Amino acid sequence: MKPNDFIRMCEDAIEKVCLQGVASVGDNGGCAYLSKLGCCVVGHMMPDNETRKKADSLKDSGVQNVIQEGVWGEGMFTRQQEDILLSLQLVHDSFEDCLSERPSKIDVEYFEERCLTILSQYSESLQ
Repeated sequence: MKPNDFIRMCEDAIEKVCLQGVASVGDNGGCAYLSKLGCCVVGHMMPDNETRKKADSLKDSGVQNVIQEGVWGEGMFTRQQEDILLSLQLVHDSFEDCLSERPSKIDVEYFEERCLTILSQYSESLQ
């Protein structure tokens, strides 16, 4: 994917998580691409709920496995972009790890700052 398109897609997904204000946690705990309260960062990038549900149903539902299994993103991203997706997902998951109640609001400002720092480093690496 062209770098500028990738960055815009990521920024849009980050904004959606910030607007939703909570981490996407499945019924049994743990990060979910799709939950009753919204989506995770990568989930917001997926085209529809069917894709999100299919990704969540994989035994290993990590970003790289979702791509390798052909559920979403296969052939769309460079290896570096896949690594960025994983990094963004780990930021999301770090908020899921410290949930004390459901739904637990995320620190939107901190979440956005961490995600945009990752995108900034990616952008700088292209120059």
